[in-house]
Amino acid sequence: VLISLSRDIDQHHQSASPIHLDVVVGRVMTDVAVNQPLAWSQGFPDHVVTFARGDVDRVLPWVMARRARQHLEEVAVDVDGVRHHRVIHQRDPNPLVDGRGVGALRAAGVEVIEGVLNASCRDLNLPYLKFLATGLPWVTLKSMVSLDGRVASESGDSRGMGGAAEVKLCHRLRAGQDAVLVGIGTVLADDPELTVRLVRGRNPLRIVLDSHLRVPPGSRLVQSAARVPLLVATVSEDRCLTDALVRRGVRVWRFERDATGRVPLRPLFKRLAEEGELSILVEGGPTVHTALLREGLADRVAIGLAPLILGGTKAPTWTRDLGRARLDEALEVDSLVMRRVGRDLWIEGSLRTPGGRGV
Repeated sequence: VLISLSRDIDQHHQSASPIHLDVVVGRVMTDVAVNQPLAWSQGFPDHVVTFARGDVDRVLPWVMARRARQHLEEVAVDVDGVRHHRVIHQRDPNPLVDGRGVGALRAAGVEVIEGVLNASCRDLNLPYLKFLATGLPWVTLKSMVSLDGRVASESGDSRGMGGAAEVKLCHRLRAGQDAVLVGIGTVLADDPELTVRLVRGRNPLRIVLDSHLRVPPGSRLVQSAARVPLLVATVSEDRCLTDALVRRGVRVWRFERDATGRVPLRPLFKRLAEEGELSILVEGGPTVHTALLREGLADRVAIGLAPLILGGTKAPTWTRDLGRARLDEALEVDSLVMRRVGRDLWIEGSLRTPGGRGV
């Protein structure tokens, strides 16, 4: 089975199934171009090519399962005139496993072709690659803003900033993340639920930065904690407030306060990554976005631009003081992509790191 669609590869990654696609389906022909639709062959090809994820931790279980050598020897020979290959887009750079899966396949006589669609597949693995390189998760900053960059009016109104199509897109974005994070200011102002409702998909872990445990017990987040995981990161030592949240199913992580008296972001993110939360969508507010940009913890921005001009001297923008007074100190965004989403514009791009483009 030759899979050329990034979407299909990504879905296979998310499923994390130990059974590879070649076990499930056979004889499909397609172009090797990304974003081309799959086409069923009118006849039978003289060989079958299968994509295997480059991460050897996914390949090795397949290699070792069901008496691996016998299984591999069977796959290596012609079956009904069909020759079996393994096509690997990228090896797992983890030094503990790099190359072992490929070596086992080749030792069993299976032809292995490496590097196919490497750049496209690398983009699918960015959270994992960043974790291996830094121990930190891949962080996307998301915001809905007016044409003049405001996230709310002077009176604090923000609901309805994005149109219906953009809101649905945001739910789809949530569904593809391990976790979604907001600050306590967003919780108090908007009472969000942070679940996936407008599209099909799983709910990510919900995280609230709440230094003083001000999250209301009656908030939608706390009320839904028993069915959708909720984590509150704090520096508060108030045992009564902590116990009250825990009784409602909330996980509470306490950290030593940073220099500003708030939750230290880098230790929090390292702990999240160690627990497998490798991609985090940060939905605000401005205080959180600014802190992440100042500390160099953000990797990507996703901004919804509404056809509105709010004005005002106190209407908040999506970032605050970044400590960059000159134009040549501005943070650069690479690989900008812009598209129309309903009435709005959607803009995404990757933040350029001081040492280059990052992972």
